[in-house]
Amino acid sequence: MKPVTITVGLKTANVSKKKKKKKKKKKKKKKKKRRKRRRRKIQCVQKEEEEEEEEEEEEEEEEEEEEEKEEEKEEEEEEDVDEEDGYDYDDHKDDYVVLAVVVVDDADADDDGLIVALVMVETASG
Repeated sequence: MKPVTITVGLKTANVSKKKKKKKKKKKKKKKKKRRKRRRRKIQCVQKEEEEEEEEEEEEEEEEEEEEEKEEEKEEEEEEDVDEEDGYDYDDHKDDYVVLAVVVVDDADADDDGLIVALVMVETASG
């Protein structure tokens, strides 16, 4: 404590300053700093959790899209043969035997597909 001289009228008196005020200010500053640190930590943790949730959601969406694409491909493969001539070969697959596969025409180079004809013979059960 440093004594401070205060002159009042003709008399002088030594009055010491209270340290408690300074301590309180320091405590307030420390508390503020602690609060800020806590807030930052909490915010960082929340951000990380949000990012993880977003990543999980994106992964789930991608998986769903892939499953949908696979299902669409399977449906298209099933429908491709039936749509061309309207005859459902799956229902009568035991009635015919494929003797040969003949390449009729090479389709567009972009398509990477062939136009094919099946040489089929009806079985005795059909």
